[in-house]
Amino acid sequence: MTSHLHHQITDHQAALRNLDSAAEPLGYARIQYELGNLYADLAQIEAPTVNLGLARDAYEFALHYCPPELSLVDYVLIQNSLGNLYILLSAIGARLENLQKAVHAFEAALEHINPQTSGGVYAAAQINRGHIYTLLAEIQDHDHYLNLALTAYDQALLYCPPDQVAYATLQFGLGNVCRQLTQDRPQNLQRALTAYQEALQIYTPLDAPLPYAMTQGNLGLVYQALNDLPAAITCWKEAAGVLMAFGAKDEAQMYLEQIAAVESGK
Repeated sequence: MTSHLHHQITDHQAALRNLDSAAEPLGYARIQYELGNLYADLAQIEAPTVNLGLARDAYEFALHYCPPELSLVDYVLIQNSLGNLYILLSAIGARLENLQKAVHAFEAALEHINPQTSGGVYAAAQINRGHIYTLLAEIQDHDHYLNLALTAYDQALLYCPPDQVAYATLQFGLGNVCRQLTQDRPQNLQRALTAYQEALQIYTPLDAPLPYAMTQGNLGLVYQALNDLPAAITCWKEAAGVLMAFGAKDEAQMYLEQIAAVESGK
């Protein structure tokens, strides 16, 4: 797998050397974009910091040669990929700076997406935006960023079909935001409850065991905040059972400890 990726990267680099970027900017941009994808794939196997940096550089080059007026579809695709890449980079270092760059990339894409004709693409970009704002809320201006996330998820809801995995991702993210907001607490806890239950209409223990378990676990936190401890314990037992079956024993243990703490009155 690794040697295959290295070979493809070498081929793409050769293609770039043989192409006149001034005469064929779109072709040049597309090869840079594909090169970025290859580096991103390689980062999952080896040298993540280096290869994610090379992927970022390739996407940036692609954007340089593909402004929105040249090809709107390519421009949006590159910006969305760049945004996702900055999220990955934020987990390695310069968290605040990389998350802010990710937001900028998704917002640049959204400026050029018509939700009436490209509803799925628009919803996906808004879901990504909401996710980043939720991460930013962990660093600073907690409720400010959560409210921005809420706005992004509400926009996504308008264009995300309710029978797709993206809809479950959206509802899970929406639940996380509403669960953490300190304002309008009773109303937002109820909205979080509904959002997680909506996500569980799509996430199942067989098709998506880890998202299912995470959703059940967070649903338990909402029930705990609502002081419905029996319901919270039921959710956490369900999450722990699925995680144990999946082999994620450490994560399962976390929920079992939560149950023990609640049952002992701590």
